[in-house]
Amino acid sequence: MIKNIVFDIDRTLVDSYECEMNSLKKAIQKSVSRKFPEEIFEKLTVLPTKEFFQLLKLSPNEIKKVNKEWDIEYKKNPPKCFRGIKSLIKDLQKEYRVSILTSRTLEEFQELEEELKEIQKHFDVVVTSDQVSKPKPHPESMQKLYEEYAYVPEETVYIGDSEIDYYMARYAKCHFIQAIWDNDSVEHTCFVAKNPRDIQEIVRNIK
Repeated sequence: MIKNIVFDIDRTLVDSYECEMNSLKKAIQKSVSRKFPEEIFEKLTVLPTKEFFQLLKLSPNEIKKVNKEWDIEYKKNPPKCFRGIKSLIKDLQKEYRVSILTSRTLEEFQELEEELKEIQKHFDVVVTSDQVSKPKPHPESMQKLYEEYAYVPEETVYIGDSEIDYYMARYAKCHFIQAIWDNDSVEHTCFVAKNPRDIQEIVRNIK
């Protein structure tokens, strides 16, 4: 029986893809003289920001400029929780321990406080990428929940949108539900949620 539900943030709780992608592109255009292929920006959804900048081979000075411009552009159109997420989290916390495990750093997570403020009190734990030495898909983040908060793998389900989320759950030996309300590419999993409303029924039926 499931006792612990752990959520990814981006494209799972928060509709961040378009606003982050568009604001980052604008920031890079303003701060970096060279151009990058369109497909490389898709990596932003699965890599921590630090690793994404390494992929672009940005210098420390360029990263500083990009981050400054990115913050300006991002605040013009901040992300919002997906429809149905706030009521889902409030209902889930009545029956389960509900937590967050994200590739965002603590600072990047705090940038979402305005969007998450209505539901943040319902999360038992938040694990960010800078709290571990090996972020997703390595299972260290989930192992932190096992070791420090007594989560048990077979009683835990991770909900995320990407293949990296799937593999992290697989390596951590917990259950996985793929959220496809903002991403219709189904990975290697038998549990798929097309809408936040699907989560409760799926969780109840996980054996």
